[in-house]
Amino acid sequence: MPTFQLALAHDVSVYGTVEVEADDYAAAVEKVRADLDDASYRAPIWSNINDVEWDTSFGFRVVGVYLLDDNGMGDSPLVEGIQISVPDDSIPLSAEEVLAAITAKRISK
Repeated sequence: MPTFQLALAHDVSVYGTVEVEADDYAAAVEKVRADLDDASYRAPIWSNINDVEWDTSFGFRVVGVYLLDDNGMGDSPLVEGIQISVPDDSIPLSAEEVLAAITAKRISK
């Protein structure tokens, strides 16, 4: 029987606080905004924001489906980007809706 590996994703709210020295609050906001641009150069301010609110989870999706070979390795994805819940919500889509999305992806390949 074939084995498939599925890369899954969902969105959650993440909270945290940081202290920023700045001349005023607009400059403080700019420092955290600018930190997104400079994130590759050092540990970003945003890496300290890690209090995940799991009950806010939404946007469930399959990022990719891979067929595993005998060595447990997957090649290129068979299908990518399949939404399995209502976007911006946690309400599951019906099996028919998901199958239709998979079929549409396969046809468009």
